[in-house]
Amino acid sequence: MEAKELFFKVYYWILIAFVIFVIIQVIRKIFGGSWSIEELTFALVAVNVGFSFALLAHIHRVDTKITKHLGWHNGYKNGKRNGK
Repeated sequence: MEAKELFFKVYYWILIAFVIFVIIQVIRKIFGGSWSIEELTFALVAVNVGFSFALLAHIHRVDTKITKHLGWHNGYKNGKRNGK
């Protein structure tokens, strides 16, 4: 496993733990306790930014795979056309 993959797996697990924590705080706020509305709003924005970074990493990985695949169809290997 590469260091980059390990970093993203740890990032995902920390993000999931934070999301669970924020969900618990939202439920507590609904029932009348816990954080103020400003703190809760900030936490929800932080979750949104975290998911945006995770989605961006996933989209980049898929885009790289598609680019390599389309290059294969066009006869490219390592940026050069095969046979020329």
